[in-house]
Amino acid sequence: MKNFIQTQFHSLFHLFDTTDAPKTIREISDGISMRGYNLWILICAAMLASIGLDTNSTAVIIGAMLISPLMSPILGVGLGLAINDQDILLRSLRNLTIATVASLATSTLYFWVSPLSEPTAEELARTQPNLLDVMVALFGGVAGIVAGSRSEKTNAIPGVAIATALMPPVCTAGFGLAHGDWRIFGGAFYLFAINAVFISLATFAVAKYLRFPLKEYVNDTVRKRVRNFIYGTLIVTLIPSIYFLYTVYKNNREKKIIETQVVNEITKRGNEVLKWEIHRELVPRQVKIYYSGEQLEEPQMEEFNKSLRLNNIPDYEIRLFRMNLTREEISEMSNEAVQNLLKTLNVNQRPDSTNRTQTNILKEIQALYPQVKQVGFGEVVFIGAKTDTISQVLLEVEKRPLAPADLNRLNNYLKIRLRKDTLLLRNL
Repeated sequence: MKNFIQTQFHSLFHLFDTTDAPKTIREISDGISMRGYNLWILICAAMLASIGLDTNSTAVIIGAMLISPLMSPILGVGLGLAINDQDILLRSLRNLTIATVASLATSTLYFWVSPLSEPTAEELARTQPNLLDVMVALFGGVAGIVAGSRSEKTNAIPGVAIATALMPPVCTAGFGLAHGDWRIFGGAFYLFAINAVFISLATFAVAKYLRFPLKEYVNDTVRKRVRNFIYGTLIVTLIPSIYFLYTVYKNNREKKIIETQVVNEITKRGNEVLKWEIHRELVPRQVKIYYSGEQLEEPQMEEFNKSLRLNNIPDYEIRLFRMNLTREEISEMSNEAVQNLLKTLNVNQRPDSTNRTQTNILKEIQALYPQVKQVGFGEVVFIGAKTDTISQVLLEVEKRPLAPADLNRLNNYLKIRLRKDTLLLRNL
């Protein structure tokens, strides 16, 4: 029975009899060099990835991942350590450095001249790596070296290139360099480091498991030095990722509690929550909720704050922005708020520099989105715990409204163009 189980297990998970170690070593060694056509392909991949990140285009980013030659020197580092081949190891480290610098330089130059200066969702998604990214890199690396070591052809390599995503984080780091945003640079480059380290580690482990032939004999001193180097690299790479994973968990928990204890309660009172967002970068941290319906009074606000305190998140300030006003409420508004409302009503009648600026903005928007026919500008007055006004831009679009991703990108652009911290952008 035991022999039968072992036979079945081997027939399912066998690797050794289809492994071609000499071919694998030769192919990885040949692909390490970052000169000639390889360097041209790398620069093109970096440019494609930068454009894809800048335009929030997943398809372009995937294309850049597939053509990028970054994987070979990373595999070479793990292979060189596994078979004790100093030539492959040193060439891999040297060419990985060249590839990283070339990718960073290309992306930094692109983002430095690009007119779209706001980080997109694709870029921001690569600035907070965590332990889950470590697992993606590790299992992606295992799949890559297992597929690459087969004597027969496999179709796993393109999938590994997409899953481990080496080029996008390097180019996101280039965005951080171009705009002097060290938070984005640090997070994105750390993600790249995670991918590089754990793909190399996976290559090292699989090459050892498959008993790739050693080029040189490894004595105990060298073996101990390599082991200590690997353990040290793992610890340095893992600790920040564990912290970031905890941060993601904590933020998601807080978001769920705020949604349950505040947003859903506002809805239960017969109101409609139009939009809500958490601003952790503000001091104190704020939850901004835009809603329509009945006015929420101070006792209800205190009830919301009490619920958050009971759930161990007391350091948020709830800010409510009501979108609809009655005649009685308008009559009770402060003089300043009334003046803001009057300016909104007369905004298109002012023949001053503001009108010229708005005309220029319409032309700029139409250069990006020709389907936009008209743009309306104004201020929306919110009545809550205190009166507040927020700029609003309305778009009249031909045929069908702009997609949410385009609206988000245009909203970020207009906030910078109009020098507004908060802006409401809508399709008519």
